[in-house]
Amino acid sequence: PDCGYPWAVELEDGRVLVVYYYVYQDGVRGIEGTVIEEAE
Repeated sequence: PDCGYPWAVELEDGRVLVVYYYVYQDGVRGIEGTVIEEAE
């Protein structure tokens, strides 16, 4: 898979949203996102 162009922003509640371009093995492309938060 191919991915790149990450962009991160801190949300109001302190979590971080990271979005990025992604190409799956079958050629389908899209924008994906991951929310990162601290473990309690």
